Amino acid sequence: MHERTRSGQPESRPVLSTAVAVLAVALTFGMIAAAPTAAQSPASGTVQTPSGRVAVRKVVVNTLGVPTPPAFNMVVHCSANAAAQGSNTPVAVPGGQTVTLPSPILHGITCSVTETVPPAISKVEACKGRGATWTVSYSPPVTIAARETSLLTVTNTLSCDKPTGGSLQVHKQVVNTLGVPAPAVFHMVASCTGMAATPLTVAPGQTVTVSNSVPGGSVCTITETLPPQITGVKACPSGTASWVQTNPGPQTVQVAQTTGIIITNTLTCDKPTGTTGSLKVIKSVSNMTNGSVTLPTTYPMSVTCTPSGPAGQVLAVPAGSVGATVNNIAAPSQCVVTEAALSPIMNVKGCNNGSASWTTMGSPSGPVTITPNGTATVTIRNTLRCDPPAV
Repeated sequence: MHERTRSGQPESRPVLSTAVAVLAVALTFGMIAAAPTAAQSPASGTVQTPSGRVAVRKVVVNTLGVPTPPAFNMVVHCSANAAAQGSNTPVAVPGGQTVTLPSPILHGITCSVTETVPPAISKVEACKGRGATWTVSYSPPVTIAARETSLLTVTNTLSCDKPTGGSLQVHKQVVNTLGVPAPAVFHMVASCTGMAATPLTVAPGQTVTVSNSVPGGSVCTITETLPPQITGVKACPSGTASWVQTNPGPQTVQVAQTTGIIITNTLTCDKPTGTTGSLKVIKSVSNMTNGSVTLPTTYPMSVTCTPSGPAGQVLAVPAGSVGATVNNIAAPSQCVVTEAALSPIMNVKGCNNGSASWTTMGSPSGPVTITPNGTATVTIRNTLRCDPPAV
């Protein structure tokens, strides 16, 4: 704009002075943002507010040997202040990775993150059969800075659940010295207060865990179905043997402790059910004359047993392992076997046509004991030797 001078000529005023005055008025009344907090677009000349970004990093701690979820579901919450509604952005982040949200966020905005915690895992081997639970921890909220990426960190740790009870184990011990096979397994039942009964199948020498979560203070008892009687046991006078159990009885289980119960089965000869036994007499003959001799076919003996007899029962015992047997001897009894004296044999060629005589020895040398359903054995040994030549 031009004004005329007093002389009538137009007067020019500096344009810069007018622009400064206008800018001063605009700043005074807040019409544009101050330079440090705003930027002007060269193309449009409009004012733009600076922005930044936010990223979420996932840290996973899992040492229990079970699979980790492929991704963890989270929500990023951003707002200008606690009262403002703000925005909620879902994001899925795999373990060990970082994901940046695609949309920019105005600087000065505060962002935080929350997570939907994965479900608990049951029966984890590394936890001794107990479950495992995920816990989550968050880094502090971040304030978005212009032209920067702010990082939120979420850490998940998988930990074994604390024990609420104790463990119960059963060990099977077998004592079998009778030379017969033992069962492959033994059948038992574990009964604990506060729990259902648990059937068990335990092999000799094996330890079986009944449960790792027996309620603390529970009283547990092991009962067993004993195997049947074994017959034809040569090591037993009765011929039969039965299993005898040793059981410590009820045991109390404590929290976070292992209680072991040892069940011992011993195979034991049954007591004879009869009241009589037998005596077998065996004849052994040796010819030491170095010549052929006609020997007796049987050898006369007698058996005497006390207190109930027989008394002087006569036996004709052949040479060899078959021998002769006296049955139905009252048990217990003491029996003695006596052999009648054998006559010398004359004109033995091996003795230069001289005579040969017998010597006798019994084994055992004294009485033998008759036991119920048992058989005692006596061996009588006869040896034929040449007599010294007559003088």
